[in-house]
Amino acid sequence: MNYDESLRFMRALGKFGVNLGLARIERLLEMLGNPHQGLRAIHIAGTNGKGSTAAIIDSILRASGYRVGLYTSPHLVSYTERIRVDGEAIPEIDVARIITRMMPMLEHIAGDRELGHPTEFEVSTALALAFFNERKVDMAVIEVGMGGRFDATNVITPAVSVITHIDYDHTDRLGTTIRDIASEKAGIIKEGRPVVVAPQHPEAWEVIEACCREKGSAVKLVGRDVTFCTGGFHATPLSPLDGQYCSIKGEKYTLGDLFLPLLGRHQVVNCATALGAVEVLADRGIATSEEAIRQGIEATRWPGRMEVVQRDPVVILDGAHNLDGIARLVEGLHEFRAKGLVPGRIKVVIGVSRDKPVVEMVRELASAADEFVATRARSSRLGGAEPEAIAQAARLLGKPVEIEMDSIEAVRRALTGAGPGDFIVICGSLYLVGDVRPLWFDNVSL
Repeated sequence: MNYDESLRFMRALGKFGVNLGLARIERLLEMLGNPHQGLRAIHIAGTNGKGSTAAIIDSILRASGYRVGLYTSPHLVSYTERIRVDGEAIPEIDVARIITRMMPMLEHIAGDRELGHPTEFEVSTALALAFFNERKVDMAVIEVGMGGRFDATNVITPAVSVITHIDYDHTDRLGTTIRDIASEKAGIIKEGRPVVVAPQHPEAWEVIEACCREKGSAVKLVGRDVTFCTGGFHATPLSPLDGQYCSIKGEKYTLGDLFLPLLGRHQVVNCATALGAVEVLADRGIATSEEAIRQGIEATRWPGRMEVVQRDPVVILDGAHNLDGIARLVEGLHEFRAKGLVPGRIKVVIGVSRDKPVVEMVRELASAADEFVATRARSSRLGGAEPEAIAQAARLLGKPVEIEMDSIEAVRRALTGAGPGDFIVICGSLYLVGDVRPLWFDNVSL
């Protein structure tokens, strides 16, 4: 089986949907020789900020001289982006080789009626863990796919668990209250293993704190044990579109006048959360230094998250795909206006998955946006919401809106109509961002 055949096989597994549970992945890993056992890992759950926090931790550990595996999802352009070692995507030949090796194992598991066929995410997770084992990584940074308790990644016993901000998403599977969702996310907490927690809604924190007490897990809370503030007294001139300066004070390290090349105040919170995790690792023998931490943070790259890909007019790609993520994006846009960076109009190109709260997301965006172009991603795990539904939500708020079914043409239309000082923001779905990002990067895989 070659790489293209492997991808077709993986996409075909999408028909099995999301089927939370650990029995299938545990059986598959057992047949692979349990590559996850003995793996030193950081496990990251949360509603938003998981990927950014993972990317920052990965960059810090690599700057500290460690060989690091990074597993995140979904990808933007190439499937290989999901699995990285030392910043390099898994080679296509290794994807094909490991998937081919797994084929008879998958058929065997599928023959068990009680288990059923492994899902796409379960196979992807097994692929990542097998590859990290082969490459003998010093540390693996593992992002949860959905929830935590029954997510396929929850087979690992991490050196530290991290829980980023929790809010409403996937309520059909994780529960309809913050407490329900927090309970699922807290399922990654293991007996006696330390936990780093980002600032939370009070009810989410109550659930997490109780779980930590039950498990005997020490907890480091961002905002209490790791503090942060934006701004600094830097000497180097900087456009606010290049990144931001901040200060973070942990229990071991104090980083003042720190450059973070990610936009939005929420990224400062993610950075503080990453520092908390690195401090816990230091207590467990994963040594680093203030210089390496600073270098790693300054070298962090996480495409598609308030990413500025063009300056005239300004074009921002943001994969915000739920109401909380959209609120963080809008907060950033208001900040840009307050700093005088948006003398013109803000035009939003938006495509949303059909399981998301379209009306509420458009309403949130409308507080910053002047006009909309409604579209849909060319591919999406669950399919896209109808652009007409997005457009109707915008019209009800009195916002001008155009409909363009093709995502690439939607961006081109927005660019054609842009004037001096305008901002074009492309958001609503990581799948949409993945569709259009190659327009600026010549189809080069990230």
